[in-house]
Amino acid sequence: MGWWTGDVAAAIDPWERSDGVISIRPPRPGESALLLAGRDEEWLRWMGPGADDPQPTACILIGGTVVGWVDFEVGQEWLAPGEVNVGYNVFAPHRRRGYASRAVELLVEHLAAGGKHHAVALLIDKQNHASLGVARKAGFELVGERDGSHRFARFLG
Repeated sequence: MGWWTGDVAAAIDPWERSDGVISIRPPRPGESALLLAGRDEEWLRWMGPGADDPQPTACILIGGTVVGWVDFEVGQEWLAPGEVNVGYNVFAPHRRRGYASRAVELLVEHLAAGGKHHAVALLIDKQNHASLGVARKAGFELVGERDGSHRFARFLG
């Protein structure tokens, strides 16, 4: 879960970022049902069961339609001070179109503008080839392994 969540995020900081193809913005009331409906077997395989009331940092939108989410968290014992861990999911009908890497890039821009963090990490299962592609496409560097997963990093600057 990010610094701000759900309705609180929208009320405190109604930000939005776009690259002309996708946009990201904090979730709005009622969108957690869409996020739950977007879960499938691939979600379960890589992410586990997830929260009953998901509140990611941002929803991913195409033409105003929610097609997934992107989130970050702090406080994991394996993160360095000032580093955040990023996660994401694109709903099945919209996968493998580059939306996840675009969303990660927009979130990285948002985090860099905030000035509170200096690096972003991705922890990706070695068998999750789609997410490994997201890391490469979004400019992350493989920096090690943790618990059987590849650990990628990208410095903000």
